[in-house]
Amino acid sequence: MNSPTVQKMVANTNCVDCSDIASYLYNSAGGKGKILEVSPATRNDLNVYENGQLATGQTYHQVYSDGQYVYDPRVSLQPIPQGDWLQLIKGTNPGGVSISTVRGGK
Repeated sequence: MNSPTVQKMVANTNCVDCSDIASYLYNSAGGKGKILEVSPATRNDLNVYENGQLATGQTYHQVYSDGQYVYDPRVSLQPIPQGDWLQLIKGTNPGGVSISTVRGGK
């Protein structure tokens, strides 16, 4: 997550989507793990942290997970225990979210 490529992706919030970062990390892991997608209970009402700021009104958010940790470099350059990440997502979205696997799952 500290690679120059990932850091450029993290900083470029105008052109690089979270799904691009999640796919890059998934592919870098050799297709092991999974990509998780968070969707809000109410359309376009997802809150996610991006580079220290709470971004509101999002449609979805994708991250890479190895099953134990979530890799969300716009939140932290260190892997986040999956339970802590789930708590963060649910805590910033009191209206509710659904979380699904969009790729992987091994």
